[in-house]
Amino acid sequence: MRTTIDNRECIVEFYALHWNVLCVAKANLDVNDWAAYIGPVNGKRHYEEFPSVLRDGEKLPKWIAEKMFPGLAADYKWRD
Repeated sequence: MRTTIDNRECIVEFYALHWNVLCVAKANLDVNDWAAYIGPVNGKRHYEEFPSVLRDGEKLPKWIAEKMFPGLAADYKWRD
């Protein structure tokens, strides 16, 4: 299941690869860039767990992130 959160500052999308592995992408609207991360979670409440992946997760390679989050890749520049 993919979930998108959109507010005035950013867009966050997250996708569960497994019940305890999340991929999370964040687009910063003020600078028009984005990046994606992967990390382990408890798998109980993904909506509450995704911030820990943004904070502590491993940054995905650009080529993988583009395939997982094509909408963000099309609309924003990759954050190096």
